[in-house]
Amino acid sequence: MLTDLTTYTLTLAVGQRLAGNPSGNFPFGTLEVALLAGSTVIAVDNNVAAPGVGLFADRSISVNGATLNPTLYGQPLSIRIKQLATSDSVADFDNVRLDASYAFLIALVDNVRRPGPKPCKTTGLKTAQFS
Repeated sequence: MLTDLTTYTLTLAVGQRLAGNPSGNFPFGTLEVALLAGSTVIAVDNNVAAPGVGLFADRSISVNGATLNPTLYGQPLSIRIKQLATSDSVADFDNVRLDASYAFLIALVDNVRRPGPKPCKTTGLKTAQFS
């Protein structure tokens, strides 16, 4: 589910088959990789380049939820991987993963004039008091 204080990173390994592959000797096909909130695309890479022949290479796209329209918050997330090239080409993918990194401001500095380290006393989940 999409939230505002989260950065989402979608990563997948894209592979190109070896020549003479028993599954077919097709050229590499261009992929589009997208992250959606509901039916809305929130991040996309439609220029996934071919890795070396017989190799896989990671591709990543990221989006910060705070930069998105708030009406999308709470929408389910989905991943779309789509071939853009003709039907006589292929692209392989593996190891698809979605990382969600939650971040928030944990401390507010109330006295910046005092030199030296300031011990911190926690006063709540999202704030801290410095003395």
